[in-house]
Amino acid sequence: MEGLLYNLLLRMLMITGATGFIGRRLIKRLVQKYPPGEIVCLVYDQDSEQEKIGRLLLDELGIRYFFVDLVSGRGLEAIPKSPDIVLHLASNTDTGSADHTVNDVGTKHLLEAIQPFGENGHFVFASTISVSDHRKNPDLPGDENSELLRPYSEYGRAKLKTEELLKQQCHENKFSLSILRISLTYGSGTRENGLFDALVRLAGRGSLLSRMDYPGRITMMHVEDVADVLTRLAERNVPAGISETFLAYAEALSIHEMSAAIYAALGLPFRPIKLPRWFWSITQWASPLIYALESYVHRRIYNPLWQLTLLVNNGYHVVSSRLRETFPDKTYRRFAEGARDLLPSPDLTKSSNQPMCPICESKDTHLQDQKLDVYLCHSCLHPFTHLPAEQQEKYSENYFQEMHKNWFANPDTGLFERILLKMRKYTKTLSGNSWLDVGCGNGDLLKYLSPKLSDMSIITGIDLAPNPYLQGDFHTYLFTQNFGIITSLMSIEHIENPKAFIQKVHRQLLDDGLVIFTTINSDSLIYKLARLVKSFGYRGVYERLYHHHHLQHFNNDSLKKLFENNGFDVLEQINYNFHQKALDLPKTNWLMQKMMEWGVMIILCLTTHSRYAHNQMIVARKK
Repeated sequence: MEGLLYNLLLRMLMITGATGFIGRRLIKRLVQKYPPGEIVCLVYDQDSEQEKIGRLLLDELGIRYFFVDLVSGRGLEAIPKSPDIVLHLASNTDTGSADHTVNDVGTKHLLEAIQPFGENGHFVFASTISVSDHRKNPDLPGDENSELLRPYSEYGRAKLKTEELLKQQCHENKFSLSILRISLTYGSGTRENGLFDALVRLAGRGSLLSRMDYPGRITMMHVEDVADVLTRLAERNVPAGISETFLAYAEALSIHEMSAAIYAALGLPFRPIKLPRWFWSITQWASPLIYALESYVHRRIYNPLWQLTLLVNNGYHVVSSRLRETFPDKTYRRFAEGARDLLPSPDLTKSSNQPMCPICESKDTHLQDQKLDVYLCHSCLHPFTHLPAEQQEKYSENYFQEMHKNWFANPDTGLFERILLKMRKYTKTLSGNSWLDVGCGNGDLLKYLSPKLSDMSIITGIDLAPNPYLQGDFHTYLFTQNFGIITSLMSIEHIENPKAFIQKVHRQLLDDGLVIFTTINSDSLIYKLARLVKSFGYRGVYERLYHHHHLQHFNNDSLKKLFENNGFDVLEQINYNFHQKALDLPKTNWLMQKMMEWGVMIILCLTTHSRYAHNQMIVARKK
């Protein structure tokens, strides 16, 4: 009955994807040109946060919508038939997803559901420049007439298949067809943990990854301009049976140029890093090798690698004058002007219950990853995980074997020897001295060094888990004496309140006592790469590094600040790598296991004893 009533209207616009990033802007423009009663939306029948926000907007604007699932066809039997204009934006834009059937199968189901749809109908399809990332003459920018080869991503292939389907149906059923190949789209509210979110965070830290002179150029357009172009295309009078293709081209920039604009928007100096041409030539030469991997590796591995090729190649570099010729009065925002839209709004990121930085106690903190509750303090640049106590990791009796089997099976004796050297270097005498190892685990460090420190008066350790020494919580344990040396290896990153922890260490030390701590280095190359590939949709490495068993993600500066602010003089700070045998990799097939092992081995070799090594050691003395 509802569908019949809509068919009685003088004009009907049907929109899919109206709850999305572009769709919400589009629908606001359409209600300025058409009465809400002439607009009908098809919305996905799942309750994601984005869908809820989009539906609220439709309710506020007084627009009727139907719950559907384009892939299964659920709900399509109830929608109106024969709309005058269809604006089809519904899509799965996650290029790393396993299922892109909404792009091709969903469009087929939509066309079937709105029949009859013929000479009086105009279909506007939101495609993507991903369809042209593989084309003849790849060194030159593409355009609407480029000869397309098989796209390098399943996302691009599904969209290209949909374009071909629509062109065929346009020819057979005589409806008008306008295809807009949407480019990289930016603006307020871009995808969390997406490319622009990552670029803003990298710029805020002055990361070298954001300052490299990547040669690849990417065509882009502001989201408001994309919505405006779609509105204009819907109003065009296109002859029946004719299809036209446009590229959403406003400008083409490299990641290097985008970063420069973001630095300017943040008010930060941009210091570019220029790499030799031969380096970029090698990366461009290696790109076909990455494309060849698609059939052999998991999509979550292939997808970020494919995306990385866009930084050095011109797969996403397309140019066109067709839009400007078609709409000569239309002007387009430049990224240099629109970059400010990408910055987090203070009103959205600050609240009365904003978590306080555990290092400097500032509330100037920003949520970096919602899924893992990772925050960044803007005052001291310390990253940390903010979790309720009930969600924090519990340490069972089998913790050592369950969580870090290789780590505890392969003790780092080289590190132990280095710790012994620091003890001897910074204490007047070890004879008669006392030593406590906090978070001693199964006691490997103590067992290894005890024979070499037999003249010490006390050698002991404490851990929550069962161990050969003291079992208990260091925070509350009542020691009968203070110690001349306190060590703690890879424990402080597990502590919710590191300030209280360090203050307890300070109280348990004798005057001029020595501390030697190790922890992770979140400015290491492994962490930087994990954050980079996460911005392209692959979260596997990031989620392993930022797993909830780590509540603090120290960099060199934040660790030093913690000690200096709590009664210590820092004597040394050293970055180092663990040895590879101690690495606990996720279980997978043999090929993937070997690729991960080789990748880690290369990174460890490249970063040994550099500021980009994975771990750090700090040596400090009680004031």
